[in-house]
Amino acid sequence: MKEFKTKAIINASADMVWQTITNSSLYSQFDPNCITIDGEIALGKSIKIRSKLSPKQVFKVTVSEYVPKESMVWESGLPFNLFKGIRTFTVIAKDDQTTEFHMVEVFSGHLLKLFANKLPDMNEPFRQFSQGLKQFIESR
Repeated sequence: MKEFKTKAIINASADMVWQTITNSSLYSQFDPNCITIDGEIALGKSIKIRSKLSPKQVFKVTVSEYVPKESMVWESGLPFNLFKGIRTFTVIAKDDQTTEFHMVEVFSGHLLKLFANKLPDMNEPFRQFSQGLKQFIESR
C-alpha cells in the first residue's frame, strides 16, 4: 500500500467547501496541477481528469461513495484488484465556523510493486491542492 494525504483548516462553511470540491468546473481554478475535469461529480458517475503531472494521460475515475457535505470517494484501477487507487475527500464542519478538509489517496493491489516506481511523489501536489482550495474559498 502507498498513501498520500493532506489537510487544511478553511475559514468558510462546510457547505462552501463541499460546493467547491463537487463542482468539476472549479478545479482548474484552485488546483494548480489540474488542467480539466470533465463530467459530473455525483454518485456512480465517471469523470475524466487531465493533470499537469501527466498531461498526455487522461485519468478516468468513478465516484463510488458520496455523502453530501461530508465525504466522497473516487476510485480507479485495474480489474481483479490488480492495481487500485482510492481518493477520499472528507469535509468536517467545526464549531468555530471553519471547516477541516482532508484528502487521502491509497494505492494498492497485486501489481502495486510493479507500478510503485512509476507513481510520482504526490505529497507536494496534495499540499498544493489543499492550500489552493483554502485560498480559493477564503478569497471569495
